[in-house]
Amino acid sequence: MTLRTEGRAVESAQERAKWAWSSVEEVREKHFADRYGTLARKLPSYLQVSGMGQTLAFLYAKGGDKGTNSAEGRMLHHLSARIAKVLKDKVDAEGVLESVVKMSPEQYRAATWELMASAVWLKRFAEGSLGEEEDTGGHS
Repeated sequence: MTLRTEGRAVESAQERAKWAWSSVEEVREKHFADRYGTLARKLPSYLQVSGMGQTLAFLYAKGGDKGTNSAEGRMLHHLSARIAKVLKDKVDAEGVLESVVKMSPEQYRAATWELMASAVWLKRFAEGSLGEEEDTGGHS
């Protein structure tokens, strides 16, 4: 790895950490903070097992009608911001699903990789800052 690449990797890691921290801080006092914490803890495995598209569709199905007033809606909003960063385009929570189905395979892989890397940071900060909801059966 060249020094230039290492610098970008560190910058990207710092950017992901900053995003994850602000996401967790934003929901800390919300009524759904425990549910958000549970989702954040499970997000890496959701992405790995079900894939990015299915995970985003799950979040939309569970929280799409509530907007950002639910843990799922807020998580979808936060993940949309990360995908927008990869696409270098503004994508809102509803538009992210449309964008995902229109992505080229290269964009889909890049967005998935970004969400996987970002999810690790989100999980760690949620573990340290947010409660945990009773397990209700999980993600399907």
